[in-house]
Amino acid sequence: MATFVDPVADAAEAYEGLRGLAHATRAFEDPADTYRVLGEVSGSVRLLRQVLDQLSRAHADHRDIAF
Repeated sequence: MATFVDPVADAAEAYEGLRGLAHATRAFEDPADTYRVLGEVSGSVRLLRQVLDQLSRAHADHRDIAF
């Protein structure tokens, strides 16, 4: 479950969730489920953009110690 305070743990969980989704979307029992999955993935992509923006900002703000 997401911690909302530990980015390392939450990133690991997101990775595992995407790994599971990659496996689960090999086949659909009900093709109508693709619409809901597309909606959830679309929302996830929007949040991923926010995450990448925040990561780049944090990296730039601390570039003197970032490696």
